Formats: sequence, C-alpha cells, structure tokens
Amino acid sequence: MATPSTIMATKIYASTGQCVFCLESFSPGSLTDEHIIPRALNGSYILKKGTCVECAAYCNKRFEQLALNTDLLVPRIMLELRRRKKTEKKLPLLGLGNEGSEDFRWVEAQAVLYPPIITLIMFQSAGLLSGVDRGGNLSNLSIQDYFLPRGLGALEFSSFTMRQPHRHTEFSLSIAKMAYCFAVGELGVGGFDGGDIRDLIMGRREDNYNFVGGISQEEQLSQAHLHGLYLRTRGEFLTTIVHLFASCKMKPYEVVVGKIPKSIGTT
Repeated sequence: MATPSTIMATKIYASTGQCVFCLESFSPGSLTDEHIIPRALNGSYILKKGTCVECAAYCNKRFEQLALNTDLLVPRIMLELRRRKKTEKKLPLLGLGNEGSEDFRWVEAQAVLYPPIITLIMFQSAGLLSGVDRGGNLSNLSIQDYFLPRGLGALEFSSFTMRQPHRHTEFSLSIAKMAYCFAVGELGVGGFDGGDIRDLIMGRREDNYNFVGGISQEEQLSQAHLHGLYLRTRGEFLTTIVHLFASCKMKPYEVVVGKIPKSIGTT
C-alpha cells in the first residue's frame, strides 16, 4: 500500500478588499489571508486578504480550533501535517489489554506505536438536497476509517481500545466554512446567494445538517492529493464537494453554499 499524499495543489485568489463573512470593506491592513483549508491540514488554497480580524477570530474560537484538536487531531499527527507552533500535540490515550480486566491500562503512545487508523464522522445527505429538515442535531451517527500503511504507526496490539474525540457541530461548521470560502474564491461573493450559509457560519442559525452532508450523488474524484474541492450544481443549489483526506480514500462531504444564477454552470 502506497503512502498517501500529504500535499495539495496551490490556488491563490485575489483580494477584493471585502471580508467574505461580514461583507464589509476594509483597508488591506485590516484584513487577513483566509486559508480555505487550514494550514494545519496542509491546505494551500488561499483567499488573499479575505477576512477581517473580528470574523477570523470568531470562526477560529467558535469552531475551527476545536475541530482541529478533536476530529482532525489524529489525522494531523499520524500524517505528520504541519504545525504553526512547535509544541507537540498528543494523541488520545490508548487502552491496552481487555477493557475491564485487571491488566487493562490507558497509556500515552507516540505515532509510531499508535494503531494506524484515522476516523472521520460521516453525515447523511444535506437536508436542502434531500428535502428533509435535518436541523442541527446529528442522527444516525456513523464513522468512516482508513488504515494507514505500515510505518505510519505500525505496532500491532492483540487487544486495544481507541477513543478518538469527535465534536460534530464544530467539525461540520469547519467543513461549511471551507465550502463557502472555496465557492467565493471561484465565483466571488456575488456569484451566488450565500446569505444563509454565512448566517450558519457566523452563528445566526444552527441547522448545520440542512447544509452539510455526505455526498448526494456518485462522483469520480481524484485521490492524487491530500484534499480536493469541487463546485457542483444540484437543481437550484450550488454545492461544494469537500474531499478531506482524499489520498486516504475518505468519503467526501457535500455542502449547500447557496443558490446561483442559471447561467453559471458546473465547475
């Protein structure tokens, strides 16, 4: 089994002098680059000077850092993705032995000794695409996993327990933000009606799963790079396919980012 790629293509989108979230205009010094997929995930699509400091801080504190340190923590460490700070992130505790037995114990394990498995939450199709009001509570919880090649955490245990942390709300909001920012980069803020998903990202509504879901139609997507992003039209809606850890053969997510003029086709 080949080692999965940990790089993605680079795209740089020019600044319009406007924050993509609050839509206010700012001087360049009051705007910060928007990394569409976080740098902590080796993301390399950037909206130059795309976010005001206040909106960037809100997203970072409300959901991005929480998702990076829970659902996305194990993939970050096991794939040795970049870190802005040199402080070493610790993997979740690993239970060795049969849980409940006298010799069972929880231990800290380095990546080289950790079971070579990464997991991500899976979602049902977004409510706006399926015609079902899914609200903000996750139902029918399911997990997808990928077994990394030996050498990225190859020690085998006769019996072990893993408790990888998941925070579905913060994770789904992070995916929504990636999807929206990619659509803005490709089409501009005025290229589609993104008011509803901006309200979701900025906490003015909480029906995450009407917007964020699993893939609604079969797609043949590239697995050559770590992540992939694609625009699609689904009836009256514009969606973004967010294929996190594509090189690890993870299943993609699909996010309804808004409605678009019929003159704009599928990308």
